[in-house]
Amino acid sequence: QALGQKLPVRTMPKLQKVSRVLSLDCDFMGREPYALANSRNFMSGRKVLKPSDAHKMNRLYSVESDLTLTGGVADHRLRLGSSNFISFSSLLAAEVLKLGKKKDQPLIEHLIKIGKSSEVHIKWIKECAKDLCTKPNLSVVLAGKHLPVEVHMAAFAINQSLGSIGKSVDYLSVPETPSVRLGELVSCIENGEVDSLILLGGNPVHSTSGFIDWSEVFGKVKNSARIGIS
Repeated sequence: QALGQKLPVRTMPKLQKVSRVLSLDCDFMGREPYALANSRNFMSGRKVLKPSDAHKMNRLYSVESDLTLTGGVADHRLRLGSSNFISFSSLLAAEVLKLGKKKDQPLIEHLIKIGKSSEVHIKWIKECAKDLCTKPNLSVVLAGKHLPVEVHMAAFAINQSLGSIGKSVDYLSVPETPSVRLGELVSCIENGEVDSLILLGGNPVHSTSGFIDWSEVFGKVKNSARIGIS
């Protein structure tokens, strides 16, 4: 809704093409969707087969509230409290907009006002913004899916200012699909309305231990399978 879309929007980075990445509490190599593909694509830009390749490597900035897989491989990492991401991302957006070709001064001043409490990190922010703008079309900012809408709007504004949308990142509308509660699914299975059950990731046996007898549930379907990494 914040982006003027009626349907949910999914951020799809093209990490095999990027030169600079800023992660705002976005563990795109670990807990975010498509982590395996993201890791493979991003790390393809870190291959050094000869000395000159070192100058072509991509660069990762990570701002996070706790250590993640993504933060562990970052070139520059900043620890930030969860409550400070709106302020931080707003101030960062202001700095990027200042360096852009089209300067929306009222918007910049508004973002600076919101980001006032993050001025303690202004040196880090300015260096990051400057580096992102050295490779504008090949830079991307990613915000964690759990963060407030204000952070996602700031990330979108930065990507838009950099000219990254359509080149380093896509925003795709995702059709809403009807969901069924777990209890309803089990009832349907017990009533013989389901003959095949496929689990995509997750571990319902662990998360519903003591509530659902999955050995009995699986015994009531003809076919069952699970696709996951553990």
